[in-house]
Amino acid sequence: MTGPDTGTAGPGVPSRDRLLIDLGQELRAMRTELREFQDKHGRLVRDVSEVIGPDLGTLRADVAELRGLVDALMEEPGGAAEEVVLHWPDLTADEAAEAWDQLGQWVHTTMGYWFEVTRKQLPDCWPLHRSALLQLWALRLMYEDAHTSGRASPLGMIEWNTRWLDAALKKIADAIPDTMCRAVAGGPGQHLVAGQQAEQQARIAAARKVPQVIAEAQAMKAARQAREAAAAAAAAGQPGAGSPYSIPQYAAGTAGTAAQPAATAGQAAGWTGVAAEDEVTDPKYWGEYLRQARELDLAWRRERDARLAAAAVADPSST
Repeated sequence: MTGPDTGTAGPGVPSRDRLLIDLGQELRAMRTELREFQDKHGRLVRDVSEVIGPDLGTLRADVAELRGLVDALMEEPGGAAEEVVLHWPDLTADEAAEAWDQLGQWVHTTMGYWFEVTRKQLPDCWPLHRSALLQLWALRLMYEDAHTSGRASPLGMIEWNTRWLDAALKKIADAIPDTMCRAVAGGPGQHLVAGQQAEQQARIAAARKVPQVIAEAQAMKAARQAREAAAAAAAAGQPGAGSPYSIPQYAAGTAGTAAQPAATAGQAAGWTGVAAEDEVTDPKYWGEYLRQARELDLAWRRERDARLAAAAVADPSST
């Protein structure tokens, strides 16, 4: 049996008993700290359970209910989201008929009325150029995604206007040669017409307007003579003389009031001073081209759809 340490380990060296006593004190302090930590942890768990527990349980219940609703909708006939065909060549004849109408209305309203795209930027014969048509179709889909879908956002709107619109119009300009497709005043633009032929057509059109311009000039001359006669009668003090500004579009006024200048022959014929290519795109210019392209496209799709249907009947495994 070992006796107590007599402290003979040497000067300055703690005895074994002293070390054991100090170690015991440190263990007791650590136990105390551990109990305090356990108490704090227990209180924290109780607080979290009391405060967050009910909300967490409710959230879990809501998620489970929502999952059940989604599963039920997916199991119902027609409950799943209907697949939308985006690829233009894959549209059936019925789908394409609706797509043509929607695209024409969108070009009229969005491209023309709201964004004021000109006939130079979007030539009138765009429906007859396949690559231009595909650019507009994709541009419309991007527009709806950025402006009217669930993903619509101001950033998407700005990006469509500053990035996709300009890029699509650039591609359209590259696809439609301005040397053969150009706007003309007063009607649909020319489609694949060579420059020399275009000049000849312009001369013919101008010649056809000559009688109309002459008649309008004569009418303006007669109106001017009538105004001069009325002014002379008023100056002479003749009773019942009319105002020199009696033409409806002129406001009545005192003598000496400046009269509105008479329209020139070109203005009388409908010229507005804006070059044809700078006019805003409008169905009155491209509508007939769209009708032609729509009819040709739908005829091709009906023939293709019928051929594919017949092939499927003859060989069911091919579908």
